[in-house]
Amino acid sequence: MLRYTKTFAACAMISLFLAVGNGQSEQIATTDDGKKVILYDNGTWKYAEDEISSSSPYIGFYVDKGDGRTHIELHPDGTFYNQKADGSGLTGKYEVKGNQITLITPLGFASKGTFRNDGSFVIHTTVFIKKR
Repeated sequence: MLRYTKTFAACAMISLFLAVGNGQSEQIATTDDGKKVILYDNGTWKYAEDEISSSSPYIGFYVDKGDGRTHIELHPDGTFYNQKADGSGLTGKYEVKGNQITLITPLGFASKGTFRNDGSFVIHTTVFIKKR
């Protein structure tokens, strides 16, 4: 009995960690009719966009200004690839609204950033400069 209680408690803690994230995350959900929506921490939501225009000025290859090795590729189909300095990578979808970008992981967690007038963007405190 004690073994099952410990296993249940560990699973519950992992689920809580994934659900809460860093307190600033958003969740992606699918409606009954198959539409994707973004659920915000404040209880509001909006429809997620499926496609980014292939002529969008935001599509491209961005490098971390600080280390020069971490990069993010924004693809025309609305997906991104983020390679970290240690070689690990992450894929997901992104959305651009005005000068705001939201990167959404397959687990539904999101990070928000802001495009600047020079074509770069900032996520948290990291500046990504467009290279191509």
